[in-house]
Order: sequence, then C-alpha cells, then structure tokens
Amino acid sequence: MVIGLVKHFVRNGYNKAGQIAVLTPYLGQLIKIRDMLSKSFVVVIDERDDQLITDMEESIDAENKNRNDESTSSIEKINTVTTERKKLSQQVILRTVDNFQGEEADIVIISLVRNTRKENDRGNIGFLKSTNRSNVLLSRAKHGMFLLGNADLMGRHSDFWRNVVEILRKRGQVGPGFPIVCIRHPNYKNNIYKASQFDEISPDGGCFEPCRQQLKCGHICPSKCHSYDMQHIGVRCQKACTRLHPDCQHPCNKICGEDCGDCPWPIGNITLPCGHEYKNAKCHYIKNINKVLCQEKVLRKLPYCEHEHLIKCHMSIYDFKCTERCSKLLPCEHPCMSACSECQDLSKGIDQNPRSDSMGQIIRSNHGKCEQKCERNIFCGHICKEGCHAGRTCKPCESSCNVSCMHSKCEQVCAEPCSVCAEECGWQCEHNGACKLPCGVPCNRLPCELRCEKLLECGHQCFGLCGEKCPPSKYCAECTTDENVKNQVVDLIMQESFAEVDWIIERMIVLACGHVYTADSLDHLMEMEEYYEKSLNDQWIGLKTITSQPSDPKSCPLCRAPIKNICRYGRAIKKNVLDIQNQKFLVKYDSQLKKRNEDIKNATKQLENKRAEFFKKFQIPLKAKEMNKIEKNSALQIIPEVISTEQYTMLEKYSIPLMQEKRWKKHISVLLAIYRKLIQLIKEIKFPPYKRAYETAVSLLYAFKTRSNISDLENNFESLDNYDPLVCQNLKLQETLSEVGLTAPKMDVRMYLDAFLEIVNIQKVIFHEISLIIQELSKIAGPANKTNQTYEKNWIKFGKHIIETIKTHLDTIITTAQQNSYLRHEILTYLELVEVECKAERFRLKYPPKGIITPTIQRIVKNKCSEIEGTCEYIFNEMIPGMNAEHFENQCKLRVKEIYREVSDLRKAAMRDRPLTHEEKLEIRRAMNSEFQGSGHWYQCPNGHPYTIGECGGAMQASRCVDCGATIGGGSHSLTAGNSINMEFDSMQS
Repeated sequence: MVIGLVKHFVRNGYNKAGQIAVLTPYLGQLIKIRDMLSKSFVVVIDERDDQLITDMEESIDAENKNRNDESTSSIEKINTVTTERKKLSQQVILRTVDNFQGEEADIVIISLVRNTRKENDRGNIGFLKSTNRSNVLLSRAKHGMFLLGNADLMGRHSDFWRNVVEILRKRGQVGPGFPIVCIRHPNYKNNIYKASQFDEISPDGGCFEPCRQQLKCGHICPSKCHSYDMQHIGVRCQKACTRLHPDCQHPCNKICGEDCGDCPWPIGNITLPCGHEYKNAKCHYIKNINKVLCQEKVLRKLPYCEHEHLIKCHMSIYDFKCTERCSKLLPCEHPCMSACSECQDLSKGIDQNPRSDSMGQIIRSNHGKCEQKCERNIFCGHICKEGCHAGRTCKPCESSCNVSCMHSKCEQVCAEPCSVCAEECGWQCEHNGACKLPCGVPCNRLPCELRCEKLLECGHQCFGLCGEKCPPSKYCAECTTDENVKNQVVDLIMQESFAEVDWIIERMIVLACGHVYTADSLDHLMEMEEYYEKSLNDQWIGLKTITSQPSDPKSCPLCRAPIKNICRYGRAIKKNVLDIQNQKFLVKYDSQLKKRNEDIKNATKQLENKRAEFFKKFQIPLKAKEMNKIEKNSALQIIPEVISTEQYTMLEKYSIPLMQEKRWKKHISVLLAIYRKLIQLIKEIKFPPYKRAYETAVSLLYAFKTRSNISDLENNFESLDNYDPLVCQNLKLQETLSEVGLTAPKMDVRMYLDAFLEIVNIQKVIFHEISLIIQELSKIAGPANKTNQTYEKNWIKFGKHIIETIKTHLDTIITTAQQNSYLRHEILTYLELVEVECKAERFRLKYPPKGIITPTIQRIVKNKCSEIEGTCEYIFNEMIPGMNAEHFENQCKLRVKEIYREVSDLRKAAMRDRPLTHEEKLEIRRAMNSEFQGSGHWYQCPNGHPYTIGECGGAMQASRCVDCGATIGGGSHSLTAGNSINMEFDSMQS
C-alpha cells in the first residue's frame, strides 16, 4: 500500500525529490520498503526542464501575436523537453522516525503496521507509546499525512494515540481505505482498500475518462485522463503533421509530434557543382547543394599504389582503401592475394610512415601469410590440398589411393604403402603369349602391334590393339555420333582430331578417364623406348633392364587423370607404381623414425621426473597388481644384429635380486617399448615394397619355368639320361633372374642406420640410469651393510655389459656405413664410439675391482686413451675433409675437441700420483674387509705401500707389492725385513 500511495502522488505532481517522505518506526520494515521502492519505476519530467516549462507557460499568451513563428517555436520547445524513467527510491525520502527529526516533506506516509511474534505480545505497540516519537511522526507533513496501521490497537494502549484517533474519527479520516478523486473529473471518486486497486482505478493518477485536452498543435490528446504533465509538455502527438515547410511550402510528411526537419519532397534530377546529374533529388538538396554527396562512380588513379579504381565522385582518393589484389610475388612464388591496402598497412613501420618510391607509391614489403593453396604435385600424382607452406615438404597425401588392377582396388589412404598384387598378370594375346610375372610387377612380354579382331557392340571391328580391353561403341571410327569424341585431339604429335585420323592405319587406346589417343602418341608419352628394345624397322624385339631411378607418374594430357590399367604400358605403369610405393614407404618410416626420436626425449624426461620416487621404492617389493602393469615383451622377429630387450631385463645372471629386477623393468618399460618399435622398424626397412615385388616375381617365374621343364622331360624321355637336377635348377634360376627385368633391390641404408643409432640412444639412457642406481647404492653401502655392497658390485657388472652392447651396435653401424659408402654416418658413429669408450674408461676408473686403481688399470686406461686419440686424428684428418660440408665439418670438429679434452682428463685421473685422502683410505679398508673377510690388520712394504693379510692376519707366505715389486708378507707369523704395521690403516674405525 505504501508503494501504491507513493506512485499515486508522484503521478499527481509530487515528482520532485524530497516532496514525499515515508516514515516507519521499525528498521526491518524500512529495509523491505526500500527494496520494493528500488524495483518500482515511474516516468517523470526531468528537473532540468523546469525553467523551460515555465518559459513556455509565459509564451502561451503571446502566441496570437505571431502565430506562425511562435507556434513553431513552442512546438520545437515542447519536443526538447525530456522525460526520465526513475526509481521511486530516488524520488522519496525514506527514514525511521528517530532519523527524521528536524525534517519535513509535502506528503508524509507513515507505516504503523506491526507484526506480533509472540502470543503474549498481542496488544503491545512498542516504543510508539513514546509521546516524543509520536509527536515527530505527526508534525512533519506540509500538504498531507497518511497513516497505515491498526487504529483500535493504537488507541487502546496509548492515551496519546487514543486522543489522536478520536480527533481523526471526528473528521472522518479513519477507515479501511483511502479515498481518491480525479482532480480533472471531481465526480470520479473511489476508495482504495488494497494496493492493486491503484492500477485498476487510477492507472495514470487520474481516471478512465478520455483526456480530451487540446495539444499545442491543435489536436486532441489521445490518452486516458492523467494527472501528471497537465500541460502536455512530454506528450508527442501521433497524428499526421499539418504544417508546411517554410521555404518551399511543401507539406510535411512526418507525424505531428516530430520536428519537420529538411523537406524530403522529390523534385527530380539536379546538376551538382561537379557536373554530374543527381537523380531523384529531394527538395532540401537545392538549399544545401554543396553538401550533397555525388554518387557517380569515376575512374581515379590512386596515389599510394599503381592501381586505378572506380570510386564515388565525392570520395577523396587519399581516404580510399584500395581493394584490388596486391599481386606482388611472394617468397613462395605465389602472387599475393590480399587487398592492396592491407599490404600497405602491414608495410608501415612503428612510426606509421611507410617507405615510398620516387612516384610516391608505398613500397609493399610486408604481405603477411600466403593464403593460397599449395597445389604442388605430390610424388603419388595427387595435388597437395594444404595451405601454402613454403620451405616445408608437403604432408603425407590424405586422398584415396588410386592404385588398382583387374584383381582389386586399394582402399587405403594414399600415404599408406600398398601391397603388391601377387596374382597372375592378365595381359595375354594369341600373338605374343602371356605375361608370366605377378600382376603388381612390371610385365616381361612384348607389346602386340596388331589390330584387335573382336567386334564392338555396334558390329564393327575394334580399332584398338590386340590384348587390350575393347572400348564402348561410341569410340567406333565408322559409326560414332558423339561430337565430343569426334572433336577431341587424339594425335598429340600431328595435333589431329579423332575425325581426322585414319584409323585403318592408326590404333586407338581409350584411357580410364574416357579420353582417346593414338597408340603412337601414348607410346611417346609413356617413354616406351626406356623399357623395350626396338629394331630398325620399329618393331619391339626385347626388354630393357629397368633402372632403379624413380620415374614420374604419367597422366592424361587433357584432364590430368592418372594413366592406369592399360596392358600395353604395364611395364612403365607398374614400375612407376612400385616407385611410388617405395617413396610412400620411405616417407612413412622416416616419419616414424622422427616420432621414435621424440618418444626417446619424452621418455628420458619422464625417467628424470620419476627418479626420486624410483630410488625411494627401489628395494621395496612390487605388489601383485603392480606386477601385472609391467609391459610384457611382445613377440618380435629376431634381427640378428640387434641385441634383444631381454639383455636389459634378465638380470639373474648378474645376481641382481628379483625385487630390484622387477622395479628396474617397470622403471625402463617405456624405453623398452620404444626399443621394440625400433626393432620392428628395422625389420620392415629391410623388406621394402620393391624387395617384396622382386621376390614374388622371381618365385612365380621360377615356378613356371620348373613346371615347363618337367613337362618337357615327360615328353622327351631321351633327355633324362643327361639330366642333372642341380645344374638344371641353377640354370633356371639364372634365366629367371635375367627375365624378371628388375635389379635386385636393396634396403634404404640411410634409414636403417638412423634407426640403429636411435637404438644406441636408448642404450645410452639405460646406461645412465644404471650409473645413477650404482651411485645411490654406494651412498648406503658400507661395512655394516654388506648386502648393498654386493648389490652395488652386481649393478657395476651389469653396467659394464651395457657398455659392451653399445660398442657392439656401433661397430655394426660403422661396418654397414663403410660397405655402403655412407661417410656421414660413418663419421658420426665413430664419434659416438669414441665418446662411449671415454664413458667406459671413466666407469672403469670410478668402479675399479676391489675399489683400487692398480698400475694394471692405469696402463689399460692409458693405452685406451692413446687409441681414442688415434681414432680422433683419423676422423679429423682423413674423414671429415672428404665431406665438403662446412656446417657438418664444424660440428664434428667441436665434438673431436671435446673428446680430446675428455681424454686428457682421463689420462690425468688414471696417472694421478697423490696421497690418498682419509675417506679414500677408509673406503679401501672397508672394501678389503668385505671382500676377504680379513682380520683388519694392515701392513706396509719397505716403500710404504699398504697391504692387508687375510685369515688370521698373520704373515704365512711372501709375495710382491703390486705398486713397487718389493717383498711383502713373511712366514710363521713373522714379517719380512723392512715390512711393518701400517698404523694409520690399522687404527681406522670402519
């Protein structure tokens, strides 16, 4: 009800902030009223327009003086008056009684409504019993005060309020609702009993009678009776305008409440100052003709580029953005497809001042990324569909494979190598016999030059070649009516059409795409003389050996569709298919090799991240469910030259406990998975498509010759007397190899060597992990922990074995590279080998037998250092200069210098002559006690070199000092002269 009252008074003119106050004694009620006021809105005239409204009221009397000018002015002023949609909370003062002392308002609405929360609280009016508070409540209103509450309750429990209620009753000002009356229609009276009735009875603050008041324009207000905006300042008349434009006297076509503005009356075509005609002009264009924008398009030379452009006459060429294609040649050799203006903007520097040439044109030096398609021919014959990628090879082809034959069609993606068809070739004729090789191998029979004797569907003899599939009857040279066929150029040499060629002399070949050519034209296109021997009278007389050089795929000269499934060209087509399959094979496995390299890097990082956890759990047995997660060794075909993965996991022969073995397997399982993939990769590299095709061809042709030979023997019994099976088999095999016409294929050595080197990289990571395990064990090993001492020695043995397997693999790689003249791989592998040998010698010095670097070990390390230096000299002086590759040479020289530095450090470490530190001596004592279970008594030779005696510790035999050769020991528990107890070692606490 409070909200309804506030809205009603605002609509009836109390719309200035502070004119209405809402008071309540209760803070909780205040919050609820505030929230409801914030959600309610009313439309009021902006206070800033008060002065304008006042001025307008004063001008009403002066309207008769100058009707035309002043009325127009008044209407314009009315239209400038603004209205706002405001929250009620912005218009109303909302206070508690205590906070309203000293203030007043025109309308005061007081809420005395009180909720009783307890049964015994009924009839209690709280602090409203206070006379002072009640006086404040009732003395703040200037125009009107409205109280909402229970009058009986208030009068029953307060003498003050009893008197107030009695006074109000006498005046007739107490009741169940508020009476309202329309100020414009006094007879319209109603009582409001609930808040919703305000909108039902007085929606706009008035009543439901029509307003009917005349507006300034002379029209009647169309709204219902409204008490707000009585002067209709904010009302916009929606009737048609009745005014005339003052300059031209054309009638206005807008609604009455809008400003007439410029006259839109059509006056036909006008001539602009530029000389062009403006069609369908409006009246006000004449008044401001210099401001009319000419829309005529004219050809203009642009100032910042070489282009001309049709632009609207009114536009400045300096503001126009050139939309022509840039067309400058990019580094990728594609023309730039961007808009010229875009390249101009990209070519501006940080200071936005682009470089210009002598003509003032911007030098377009920056074009952004090329947006064209690559569209390069891939080796398979398809077009690359990627976006331009200059400097990078095309991705593997994702089109459908187009390899097919009479037996099957490949359903794989083009990038996947196809299987070679092993079925019998279908090319045969009664003149030259049948091809004896498999379908997927280049044919080994001669082409037939005779005309096909079969009849077409039309009844005429086929004009094709013997042994080829007959074409449809629309290719009949005698009766064809197909204009496309008749008009096609079929002789690529003489440029004659189908209708012009003499088909009695020429033979036709119809391709799978539907285009037809003469046999001579296609023979030249397919380079038949590269595959067959030809006599002086142009007859095919023999086969040429097919070279290993890859050939380009041949396609139809008209539509670029691949030429396939033509028996005559089976030798050329199938050779090209094999070349493509081999290239697919190399691309696929080269990609896999790069993937394995990335896998090794990722696996190495993974080992580093998990190493701390691995060492923490190293000697804790695995749970059963963890055992199941360890990857099982998959069955692989053995590659003899590659060491199997079992060598890295079967640790029983090194006496490493099963618990540690299982943990180790789990730790390197990712590496071993990559290792097995590399073994599989090497196996497949050794058997490329060419090799499979060659073996299939030899096998089938040899079987055919063997069957023919047996048949000949059965028909000629006399020859059995001189028949030697072994000699006959060898002869047949030699004939077969000769007639196959293919050179014996080899594996891709480069890929084989690269895959092998990746295996070595895995071995190096495994050795590094073993070294870290040994270091970890050495930290916790000691005389009191003999078990860990034993574990440490066993892992050292395992590490030495891994070093030897790495050397074995590197020797194999070097041998293969030498045999196939791969100098680059040979150099790199030699460098790998000497680096591994440096690691091996460092390992030998770090973990010598019994923990002591003896003269023998020093001599071995010294000799190995000399050997490594000799190898480096050979690499540096003999091998690297033969590469003629500056960058590679510099990289290798840097590695050689690093190896020299490592060798120098090794030699110093081996030959270092310095007193042993206390820690080193303590380690020696611990090692000897652990190894020989001695008594702990230590002695020294005449030259001061220490030694210990096992068993009881007494001297029972003589020997020689390993350092200087002096006599040590003695007999009958007595030391030899010159020997004495070593007090330093003997007194150490291990």
